[in-house]
Amino acid sequence: METINWIKQKKMGFMTNLFADHSKIETWIDNDELVSVTYQNSFFIIQKNDWFKRLFFLSTNPAHLESDLEILLPSLTDEKMVTDLIGMTGQTERMVSIFTSRGFQVRSTLIRMSATKLTLNADSVLVNYADKKNLQVIQSYFEQYFDKYVEQIPTKTELSEWLSNNNIFCYLEDGVVAGFLIFENVQKTAYLRYWFVHPDYRNKNIGSKLMLSFHLVNSQASRFIFWVINTNENAIKRYLHYGFKKEELMDKVLTFNIQQDA
Repeated sequence: METINWIKQKKMGFMTNLFADHSKIETWIDNDELVSVTYQNSFFIIQKNDWFKRLFFLSTNPAHLESDLEILLPSLTDEKMVTDLIGMTGQTERMVSIFTSRGFQVRSTLIRMSATKLTLNADSVLVNYADKKNLQVIQSYFEQYFDKYVEQIPTKTELSEWLSNNNIFCYLEDGVVAGFLIFENVQKTAYLRYWFVHPDYRNKNIGSKLMLSFHLVNSQASRFIFWVINTNENAIKRYLHYGFKKEELMDKVLTFNIQQDA
């Protein structure tokens, strides 16, 4: 908060890509995952994980971001990095050009979808919450089927916290984890974080059972939100079927020192 006020007090504008909630930032601090760098008109935060470093910024305006980024990057030339540039359609081009001119590459684009009410079959069978013995399998699915640079794979600590808070539904087929759904509810907004059905178990109505459980547990929510890769047409069709609509908000995911096919 002090950094935000410091930027705003300059009265030269304000821009950022740091939208993580306070609890997540506190977890990063507790785990010693953050490094910060301050320049005249910008504040950079570098968060490290097992695979790469994620770059966040708070700055006054695009011109200052560009000049301060030029100072920062020579010290990070050998680092694998990811940054997310979030904004309304048509508003991220300037930021994208700043980062691509410094060696970043656009890897993917996420779009946000939301709904005030979901359309579901009330006759579907409810799904149980996950337990500790499911976590290792769920973690392996993330590593095998998700793009770690784009889809922000959760850490074991995050999974354990969601498990303890009953934020993970797990569908078992003959004792095998066939699908899972992870969610959070913040001030009557239900965030659908991850929704996955194993390829060997698709077309068995498992996804709809997971979605129904998510909806019923969050029946008092006034809004449902989810991010999806814009090229994942099959997934988008399913979300539209359940009542989600595309918003104008998008997330441009850029990488640095990471091959596009990695």
